[in-house]
Amino acid sequence: MGVTPDGRVAAITNFRDPTQSKPDRASRGQIPVRFLEGADSGAAFLKDLQRESTRYNPFNLLLFDGADLLGYESHRDRMLLFTPGTHAVSNGDFDEPWPKVERVKAGLASRWDDDEALLALLRDAQPCEDARLPQTGVPIEWERALSPAFVRTPAYGTRASTILRLGQGKVSILEQRFSREGPEGRSAFQFQRP
Repeated sequence: MGVTPDGRVAAITNFRDPTQSKPDRASRGQIPVRFLEGADSGAAFLKDLQRESTRYNPFNLLLFDGADLLGYESHRDRMLLFTPGTHAVSNGDFDEPWPKVERVKAGLASRWDDDEALLALLRDAQPCEDARLPQTGVPIEWERALSPAFVRTPAYGTRASTILRLGQGKVSILEQRFSREGPEGRSAFQFQRP
């Protein structure tokens, strides 16, 4: 995730489907950087990206160009224009009703103005019951381990929780970092938009 001084935002997640992932594909991490370094509208950027999206393993991309909030699901080659309201994404489609997505959306709707409450919401490590787990092509043990908003396993887990607030004239970012032992440190940034 990144943001520019003028308020352009880009964030990317992988789309979980082991059958579509290939080790020789290009890094998805450069996609948000290219948007943030450019000046194209979100829609123009996504039209260009559509032509090359198969170079990458599947991903979800969120863009804000100062006017529109857009999403792109590469595995469906689908662009979305988000309407006002509460939206969320994990490693499935945007607003897909995975239990952790639904919990985070409900928490965002009721506690959107409380950073500490939002960080606590993102730290929810309660696994989902098996009957409600998504089926993404990984073994059931991994579906369980990946089902909470805050993932922790001996070898894999949540490294940071970040809150980005983009106001009319101000941008603020609060990030809580984690190590295997627990909370590791916090960073907070604020700057004025032109």
